[in-house]
Amino acid sequence: MDAVRGQYEAYPYPTRDPSDERRRLLFGFLDLLPLLNHNCFGGRRDFREPFRVLVAGGGTGDSTIFLAEQLAGTDAEVVHLDLSGASIAIAKERARVRGLDRIRWVNRSLLDLGELGFGKFDYINCGGVLHHLDDPGAGLASLVGSLADDGAMGLMLYGAHGRTAITQVRDLLGLVDGESTDLAARIETAKAVLQTLPDTNWFSLTPGLVNDGTHDDAGIVDMFLHARERTYTVPEVYELVADAGLELVAFTEDRHLYSPELYFRNRDQRDRDLARRVASQPLAVRQAIGELLTSQALKHTFHCSRRRGCTAKLDDESMVPFLWSKKTHLEASAELSTEGRTAFGSEQAKLHIGRTDFNASIFELMDGRRTVREILDGVLEKTGAGADRRPEVFAQLSKIQSLLAYSNEMLLRHESLPLFPTGSELQARAETRMGRS
Repeated sequence: MDAVRGQYEAYPYPTRDPSDERRRLLFGFLDLLPLLNHNCFGGRRDFREPFRVLVAGGGTGDSTIFLAEQLAGTDAEVVHLDLSGASIAIAKERARVRGLDRIRWVNRSLLDLGELGFGKFDYINCGGVLHHLDDPGAGLASLVGSLADDGAMGLMLYGAHGRTAITQVRDLLGLVDGESTDLAARIETAKAVLQTLPDTNWFSLTPGLVNDGTHDDAGIVDMFLHARERTYTVPEVYELVADAGLELVAFTEDRHLYSPELYFRNRDQRDRDLARRVASQPLAVRQAIGELLTSQALKHTFHCSRRRGCTAKLDDESMVPFLWSKKTHLEASAELSTEGRTAFGSEQAKLHIGRTDFNASIFELMDGRRTVREILDGVLEKTGAGADRRPEVFAQLSKIQSLLAYSNEMLLRHESLPLFPTGSELQARAETRMGRS
């Protein structure tokens, strides 16, 4: 760990300018409270109540700042734990600029949790850390020892297949540099090698990678020259989580990469037979197929819990469905009414919804305040359909939820909870707070 600590003391990662906090809030699905609530707390967690958060290996503060900003004004406690003092200094300054003063800063390793006496946490974030440990299983066991029985964890591990091109460059630089321990010199070597990669190199063939890890020295060190790292396939992720006594609840980012069903074109009977064979496999196998099929999962980002069945359910009619999307419910309804279809998701994975008897009305009523019960009753009243068609309305609402689950754009919360603020609303709130300081 001395080599890892030294690396992050010299090159804190990711590079962040604390003054940027005055104009933007960095967003991440892993720590998005509406999604965490939906996935791991049955949609019923009231974050106005005491809530303890540990960010283990918090680095320069992305997750800590995002979580603390969402929890600002509550009795929540956020603990930022990291072995790099230089990284903590950057994170602390970011928090100071934002006026976030309920964060506890601890300059230790997550392997020391057992002796720190912090007690139990309701949520533990550990993104991009375990794969840098000599024994990731021991690191995860240390975290589990600090997790409340009904708590949840957000993890990120490097993806084996998606990082193939990066791994090859790492191996290449290892051969070029030999036994060199001069990190500054190795950075210059890496820059030279990256500029000479032929077009046939797998890294060169993946344009998205070129701008992802070569923007500054800290990025080059983290991507290509890290003192220690390993990568994981989907089956290995499941094995690591299960060995720690946890359940993998859901992948939180780029879920389409784990969903082979999105890529079947159904052009002929052979395609349909293949789709049925894949669909008959257990979820973990389907996700492993998706990882190999797309080969783009650079990282596995996911929620896990001690408990099974902790995700919010649509068949609980006291739940409130709401969109977490750039597209509003009224825009989706209007598109269905006028164009006969609407689309969600990203350019990489468009999710198309065609008009049915009830879809336009469902979206019109899904304003983030009405419960499932109110939406179902409202659709029947609006369309003049008989009560006998209520199961059909529910089936169409369920189909919408299943599709939008690929992009995390439709979530559930219990009717007793307030609306969650959007990212822009959080930043506006922060700018008001910063303006008063």
